[in-house]
Amino acid sequence: MKTYQIAVAIVCAIIVGAVSTQAQVRFGAKAGLNVSTMSFSRDVPSTISWLPTLQVGAQVDVHLQGAFRLNTGLQIFGKGFTSEATTFGVATSGKANPIYLHVPVTVHYRFDDVFVGAGPYLSYGFAGSGTTTINGSTVDADLTFGSEIESDFAALDYGIGLEAGLDIDALRVSASFNFGLANVIPSYITDIKGSFSVFSLGLGYMF
Repeated sequence: MKTYQIAVAIVCAIIVGAVSTQAQVRFGAKAGLNVSTMSFSRDVPSTISWLPTLQVGAQVDVHLQGAFRLNTGLQIFGKGFTSEATTFGVATSGKANPIYLHVPVTVHYRFDDVFVGAGPYLSYGFAGSGTTTINGSTVDADLTFGSEIESDFAALDYGIGLEAGLDIDALRVSASFNFGLANVIPSYITDIKGSFSVFSLGLGYMF
């Protein structure tokens, strides 16, 4: 079973389990802005900066006990970074914007309409684009995922997410930070590792 199928199965299992135990369940939609960068295990000859990208998807809230809620869902989630360098007088810049199927599993603690939470996430890369500009000439390319020599990123990403937000009737405003723990550099590259960090602002509607 592929990783994205496992991720979807996790969400379905949580929903089925909640319904079978008659827990209170709310469904919703969510969209927002992501700002992403990449950290490397050693110095690189480029200046790495933040890339603005997007997220959109569905979310599910499950009432656990008391003030605790379990929030999960399935999102199309942008990550990436920008880079700039000058080598022997030649200016180069680029950006990589991989797109992932993203499944957060976050435990929220609520203070009336305000909540804070933390938990793991699992992401599976399936699309994306990159650009490289050398002395004003730009080349665009589609990104690929895997462990082969032609791959740009490893398909699997995972880490820890922190989130805080506010419910205003059916609207939900949230801010989150995802700290990547996985090495998203393809495994055939052995001399460096890299991981994503993503700050997100989201607006949701809970039904």
